[in-house]
Amino acid sequence: MNNENRVVTGIAPLSYARLWRAVKFESLSIVALLFALFFTSGYVYLEVINSKLGVPVTRLGFDSYMYAVYGGVNILIIFTALLIAIAAVAVFSTMMHFFENPDRASPSVNPNPESRGYRLALWLEKRFKRSREPVIASLLISLVALGFWSIWKMTVSQSIERAELAAYNELRQCTPSSVQLNSLDLVTGCIVGESDDVLYLVEKRSEGKEGIVFEKRQVPKVRIRMVTGTDTLKKPD
Repeated sequence: MNNENRVVTGIAPLSYARLWRAVKFESLSIVALLFALFFTSGYVYLEVINSKLGVPVTRLGFDSYMYAVYGGVNILIIFTALLIAIAAVAVFSTMMHFFENPDRASPSVNPNPESRGYRLALWLEKRFKRSREPVIASLLISLVALGFWSIWKMTVSQSIERAELAAYNELRQCTPSSVQLNSLDLVTGCIVGESDDVLYLVEKRSEGKEGIVFEKRQVPKVRIRMVTGTDTLKKPD
């Protein structure tokens, strides 16, 4: 009996050790996969928001780490929210167990063979034993499909939605600047991007229920003499 206990108790440490070795062996692959997810999410976000405002993202000179930072923040927020929700449920469950009376015995319930629920459980058990392999295969395929859908949702779909909302808010809340050219002409608009040789501006024309109508402008920097604008800095709480 003691030998059996030693064997059973030795299984868990051995499994954890194997799992830890597997994680260490695949650590570079895991980091590369996370970087790829962060990069994809960040690139989609920056590409959409800049294309909506008339700025080609390839002209802005962002490197791979900038894309990964923009994408990683959103994905980490989602994971953090999930962990907070799981932690809240775990704390609530722990408190329930802590305040439960340990001396109270659970009532023993003997299933009634004539009850409808018992017959249904037996029927499901028999059907599952007959079709166990197709059912497990279907569940695995469903889990894989759900995993790929979750990845697409986090890296592409949500990034597009956030970028479109950010572009809309940028147009609604931006403060126009005045760009004085070398010819002393003035160009007015909100600065939404800047590359090495071009300044990108937008000027709102109208705003209604259907959206914002605006004009995109590109001003070469060699023609710019001075840029002026106003802004507001709110007092921190």
